[in-house]
Amino acid sequence: MKNERIRQSHTIAWRDLEGESVLIDPSSGTVFVLNEVGSRIWQLLESPTTPTALEEQVAADHQRPTAHVREDVAEFLDALSNRRLIENVE
Repeated sequence: MKNERIRQSHTIAWRDLEGESVLIDPSSGTVFVLNEVGSRIWQLLESPTTPTALEEQVAADHQRPTAHVREDVAEFLDALSNRRLIENVE
């Protein structure tokens, strides 16, 4: 997944509420609430991007080395992917 371009699934409805993003999967009725960092990644996924670009942006946002955020971003993207909240872009 490292170099694949990914984005938000167009089937997911979402709103930003006071720094947290609330996502709704209409097919299952499942609601997801993302914290500030998760919300930032979700917003970046509005446009196709790569996991590497997301890692670099999160690291820059928090003034941390990319290596320090890499695992957390990868785990978050895996969770989004497993729930079909993101999709690959051809």
